[in-house]
Amino acid sequence: VDKERGFVDLQISLNGIDKCTNTVVSDTIRIDIYPLPLINAGPDASICIADSFQCNPTYQNIDLAEVTWKGGDGWFVPDAHSINPVYYPGVTDSIAGCVTLSLVAGGSFQCGTKSTTDSLILCFDVTPYVNASPNDTICAGQTAQIHVDTANSSGVNWSSVKGVQGGVFFPNNFVINPVYQPSQVEITEGRAILVVEAFGRNNCYFKSKKDTIIIDIRPLPTGILYGGNTLCEGETDTIHIVLTGTPPWTVTYYNGINANTVTGIFTSHVRIPVNPISTTTYALTSVADKYCIGTNFTGAAFYNVHPKPIAFPVIAPDGTNFCQGGPGITINLSSSQPGVKYELKLFNTTVSMQMGGNGTLLTFGLQATPGIYKILASKAWPSGDTCYNWMQDSIIVNSVQSPIVNFYNDPSCFGDSTKFHITGGSEILRVSTWEWDFGDGQPVIYNVPYEPSYLFPNFSNYLVTLTITDTTGVCTKILSRQ
Repeated sequence: VDKERGFVDLQISLNGIDKCTNTVVSDTIRIDIYPLPLINAGPDASICIADSFQCNPTYQNIDLAEVTWKGGDGWFVPDAHSINPVYYPGVTDSIAGCVTLSLVAGGSFQCGTKSTTDSLILCFDVTPYVNASPNDTICAGQTAQIHVDTANSSGVNWSSVKGVQGGVFFPNNFVINPVYQPSQVEITEGRAILVVEAFGRNNCYFKSKKDTIIIDIRPLPTGILYGGNTLCEGETDTIHIVLTGTPPWTVTYYNGINANTVTGIFTSHVRIPVNPISTTTYALTSVADKYCIGTNFTGAAFYNVHPKPIAFPVIAPDGTNFCQGGPGITINLSSSQPGVKYELKLFNTTVSMQMGGNGTLLTFGLQATPGIYKILASKAWPSGDTCYNWMQDSIIVNSVQSPIVNFYNDPSCFGDSTKFHITGGSEILRVSTWEWDFGDGQPVIYNVPYEPSYLFPNFSNYLVTLTITDTTGVCTKILSRQ
């Protein structure tokens, strides 16, 4: 009660002695009672490490000039001697997870030498950590597998900077490793920018952290094939393919029989020689560039291919050599086709009238000019195209000159043998047979040059004949002497 009233009055009374025993005297003293200082730092608390803490103690009977706050490695604002400062946690605080904040206060008035203290424990929730997967590159039409590493997070949310024009996350945008399918807008722009936001826990829920992934979207390569023509069998033409994308390209085209792949293409307009063996259509079946495989390839090249005339053998039934001054060599085509025209050529110059095929042998008659003879066949088609083909083989016609030789005889008397001599030098070597007829009906044939001696049976005039044949067998020459 004294403490609550703040003072107490003490009275002393004294009785006299002896004859003054009945006399009483008294006096009073008042004692003022000053209360001790009282403080309460406040209840324990927890905050987000990124936040500050407002100190709000309750107190009585303290000297506000004698206040001191103590804590971890953080700092008090405006200072540690303010009764209700704001505390900003330090690095060590965040590592430790909690810090004890102590308040020391001195008493007021006559209790100034009396101090009191109280403390609270302040704990910290850590802000979330977020690290999205590296930037990526995909092809248009593909999806991207993305991922985020998080810590101290209560959840994540993925989004595209395009908002409602962005793509779709599978299975949803709240998982850490969704699959992203870009929108057509992002495909057209060639890029998708994705943001992942990680929310904190407890007091740090609203202290989210974000990271970004950039997905470059490469356009798919395209190809357009064009060309086409009317050809004769064996002729070559060119198909054209116009490409988009990034070189080098690889294309595959189908020619009606099999697929053909061309790699290492570095020009966007590629020209490919083709040699169709029959009527067909060329079409693209795949296009790929350095990064992507395309899905859009169009166009076609149609070729109408006419067969060439059949190549029949060219023949010379009597051989290819004839004696100079003779009628020449017969040249034939062993067979022919109806509807096909044939002409004989000497050194690529036409030397005969065109002959129409009839399904059998064709003869081009005697040819007496030396040289190389060929036969060219042509077939005219209703489309206006004409197909040509050289027949098999060629005939080399040779003109052979007869050997230049002669003979004479030595004078002789009746009863003596007559000696015959051959002249001609090296020309003699070109003769293969020698047939002598001495005019008496007894011919003699020799296969080597021979200068005979002959005994005529009677005294008379005789017509001696020498028939020679050259080594080719095509020239026969008759020499005579009376």
